[in-house]
Amino acid sequence: MNYEKVIKQSWKLVWQYRALWIFGVMLALTTTSGVWWLAALDQDEIQRGISIKINQDTTIFLPGEGLHVDFTGPDGATFYIENMGSLQEIRDINPIIIDGEALDIWAIIIIGLIWMLALFIAILIARYVGGAVLIRMVEVGEELGERQSFWRGMRMGFSRFAWRLFTVDLLVFLLTLLAVAVMLALVILPLLTVTTGSDFGNVLAIVSSSTIFFLGLAVLLVGGAAISVFVQVIRRACVQDDIGVLAGIRRGVITVVRNPVEIFVVWLMWLGVRFAWVVISVPIFLVMLPVILVLLLVGVLVAAVPALITAGISGLFLDGILPWIIGALFGLPLFMLVVAAPMAFVSGLVEIFKSNLWTLSYRELRPIESDVTELERIPTVQEGRTPEVEASGA
Repeated sequence: MNYEKVIKQSWKLVWQYRALWIFGVMLALTTTSGVWWLAALDQDEIQRGISIKINQDTTIFLPGEGLHVDFTGPDGATFYIENMGSLQEIRDINPIIIDGEALDIWAIIIIGLIWMLALFIAILIARYVGGAVLIRMVEVGEELGERQSFWRGMRMGFSRFAWRLFTVDLLVFLLTLLAVAVMLALVILPLLTVTTGSDFGNVLAIVSSSTIFFLGLAVLLVGGAAISVFVQVIRRACVQDDIGVLAGIRRGVITVVRNPVEIFVVWLMWLGVRFAWVVISVPIFLVMLPVILVLLLVGVLVAAVPALITAGISGLFLDGILPWIIGALFGLPLFMLVVAAPMAFVSGLVEIFKSNLWTLSYRELRPIESDVTELERIPTVQEGRTPEVEASGA
């Protein structure tokens, strides 16, 4: 495998294939690519914001203000809102009065949950559409020797390719969840005998449980790294070769097993780019800080109009402060997009480069037709027609 050729071509496509840029931004905004590293800069400020207490030793802090969730109480989960009290107290005086306005706290909670669900679905769509487009547009472009348009890429993204990527990630998530559940069960099992056994038995149970925990943690870390390699190849098999998820898993495994050294080198390069971006994103942000500060004002102006329109429409059906809350929730994503635009653009270029590394590497390492079954045969481009065009009858 010609690593130098792959790196140069990956970098060349980043700058010359401009139709990929918007999809790279979509991927950057919906993955842990470094755009949101600012969320952890000021831990003291975050600790005064949103807190979620899992147990006595573990508390998760998130950006925000005024909401505290405690899962360690004797009565189950406790929700506390600063300056308003716990939800139990709020429920007793619901609706409450703020500045002369009757406020239904449960209506706000329901609206907030609906908003978060809608945002989560939008993020999933953007993530998998963007990921599918970056892979498929490069594959078709390299096969035909010509660049595909933005709208052509949109049709590629809103198709079976995005669904296959989602299915692959879902299977990996379920597999990881199962592995964690098994490990926790093995850790807890010896501890069940602590209160009924002898002192020696209790010590043995604790030592066994601790050993299983650390061994399981090591297995999960090593297994996670190995799975990340296979997943990248499986995703390319599903999209570049236009085959189903199960066939893509089989072909991805074949590719990795037959090219372990090459795949490992590509994985190291991909990992290196990820870590390098996390480091250089800090000075890049500092350079862009004046622009971001200006965009704070621009974001308010951009988000204000749709927020006011949404609030006005909601006011036809709802009373009090609720329409304004709905309007604010509608305008918030627009505000965040505007403010994050500079870093998202740079991060999007990094995402394109990382994707290109795997896509072009897979083109060189994919199994030949004699290595796969007839059912998995790799689609070819004939007479200048892509598989998508042939399927649509164009």
